[in-house]
Amino acid sequence: MSTLPAHAPIPDDFVTVAEAAALLRVAPSTIRRWIRQGTVPAYRIGPRRVALRRGELSALVTPTAAGE
Repeated sequence: MSTLPAHAPIPDDFVTVAEAAALLRVAPSTIRRWIRQGTVPAYRIGPRRVALRRGELSALVTPTAAGE
């Protein structure tokens, strides 16, 4: 997990775990599991806060074949 300086404001292209979960319509625990598994990169902001890049989340959305 990468670290951003604690004093830096969160840029608009970052979202919190809760915001990412709402965007993808999954539970926050799913986002945290994907972070642990390395499925999506996350960035620590200060000692406790975690953010994800909006663009990296869109990589999780992939088309499926008809009938799947």
